[in-house]
Amino acid sequence: MLSILVWSLAKRFVGGRDIDEVLEKSAALKRIGYKMIFSSSCEHIAHNDTASILKIKNEYIDLITRIEKGDKVAIKLSQFGLTKSKSVSEKWEAMPHLLEILKMARDKNVQIPFD
Repeated sequence: MLSILVWSLAKRFVGGRDIDEVLEKSAALKRIGYKMIFSSSCEHIAHNDTASILKIKNEYIDLITRIEKGDKVAIKLSQFGLTKSKSVSEKWEAMPHLLEILKMARDKNVQIPFD
C-alpha cells in the first residue's frame, strides 16, 4: 500500500522503476524534442560492498547499451564507494568497475557527467 502511494508521487519526478520503463518514457519525450540525461537514484554504496557495486555497474552497462548516441548518463561516484573520506587503496578497489562503464560509454559516444 505504501509503495503505491509513494510511486503515485514519485512518478512525476522519476522516469520509471526499471530501465524498460525509463526508456519507454524517454522515447516519448525525445519525439517532442527533449534531450535526456539518465541517472540512478541509488546513492552511497560502501567501497567494500562488492555485490551492490556490481549490481549498479551492470545496470549502467545495460542502460548504455540501450540508449542512443548523444544521450548522457549521470554517475554518482558514491555509487562505487568513491567518497573523499576513503583512503586511496580503498578507492582503487571500485575503480575497475567505474572504468569499465566509462570505456563502454566512450565507445558508444555517450557522455558521462558526474553527479
